[in-house]
Amino acid sequence: SLVLMVDINHFFYILKRTQSHVYFFPPLGVSITLSPSPDINKRSQLGSGMSKKAQGKAFIAQLNKVAQENYNSLFSKQQMKEIAGDMGLTVDFEAFIASLNNQGYLLKKGPRTYKLRTTDF
Repeated sequence: SLVLMVDINHFFYILKRTQSHVYFFPPLGVSITLSPSPDINKRSQLGSGMSKKAQGKAFIAQLNKVAQENYNSLFSKQQMKEIAGDMGLTVDFEAFIASLNNQGYLLKKGPRTYKLRTTDF
């Protein structure tokens, strides 16, 4: 049995271009699987499709979650780097943390330690 992978965006583009009621029946023994476009897959799986502002909000939300689970709002740079990596964020990490510090989300407590300011711990 032959399986054809068809990009779903391309499939709907073809349907739209024909502007008619098209009924497509593949030949016997051929199945067609519609798949999302590669860009959609990448954006949904990685943080790379998010704007810098959205990445910052998502990161702070994740830090809030971890802080609540651990009852601790202090994070080392290494911890934050691992969280950002697990989220798939594609940022210049040092500049990203400095920006969050300047915006008041993180308070620098030491050379490699930050306090998340959006929690009550």
